[in-house]
Amino acid sequence: MTSAVYQGKKKIRVGSRESELAQAQARHIMALLTARFPELDCTLTTFKTTGDLNQTNRLSEFGEKGLFTKELEVALLENQIDLAVHSLKDMPGKIPEGLALISAGTREDPRDVLISKNHMALEQFPAGSVIGTSSTRRVAMLKRCRPDVVCENIRGNLQTRLRKLDEGQYDAILLAAAGVHRLGWQERVTQYLDPENDFVPAPGQGILGVEYRALDKALEETLGAIQDPATQAAMLAERSVLIEMEAGCHTPLGVHAKLVKPESLVGDIAGEEERLMLTVILLSPEGQQAIRQQAFVSLAAIEPQAKELAQCVLKDGLKSALN
Repeated sequence: MTSAVYQGKKKIRVGSRESELAQAQARHIMALLTARFPELDCTLTTFKTTGDLNQTNRLSEFGEKGLFTKELEVALLENQIDLAVHSLKDMPGKIPEGLALISAGTREDPRDVLISKNHMALEQFPAGSVIGTSSTRRVAMLKRCRPDVVCENIRGNLQTRLRKLDEGQYDAILLAAAGVHRLGWQERVTQYLDPENDFVPAPGQGILGVEYRALDKALEETLGAIQDPATQAAMLAERSVLIEMEAGCHTPLGVHAKLVKPESLVGDIAGEEERLMLTVILLSPEGQQAIRQQAFVSLAAIEPQAKELAQCVLKDGLKSALN
């Protein structure tokens, strides 16, 4: 049965980007909804975003936020669709007035991965090896641990990036594990990178965010039925840091929240409740400098404690990285 507050409404218009990965993610959410509410009729509409139309420039060169979300948000505000499915890492801190954001389903693997031609790990590459990434965060982290390799911009969908690697344009590429997993290409992964030290993920990486009109309380209730509490907690913590630091997609910022069981907690935080271990790292563009902070966040006070940790990072300097 659908939510009683739907009052007979059974059709949900879902929006996503056109890429195979984006559509797979949207269809995953549609499947979760129809499994929970069989009477729902979910239809999919795809859109080209600004980031999709320009496949050449570095993401940091666009000078605007919402490169992969704005067109979907316009469609929501104009009532062309009822919800939009996003990779949460693509979402800017602030969303348009009148819209709301929720996580849906469980988090996929949040780590970054290395995919190389010869199945060589990052530490095995000779100096001068060319590694492709379009992320300023990954460039900074890569330069921090391997300053002797060459970082080259790479754009395009996952298939395009893998093709460029196979053609020999790069020795390796850096990607989000989540996208590779969702398309079933785990066998291509050479190395999973440490999410709590050298390669802290982007805020929200691995989480699917669903954006909808804030006044649509019936849809909000329906989406709540396919929400995973641990994933929503991680989303709130990571996005609270993003918002507090006023960071954009071009900021060399890593944020990762992981649920920790009570039996693993010691000292002053030992107790009977779970906590989020929240890791934040802000780097200079070339990775020479980095400020890293970590805290165990109470699930009852995620937002204020996450913001407090963000302020600790800012007080340590490197504000130029946010420009």
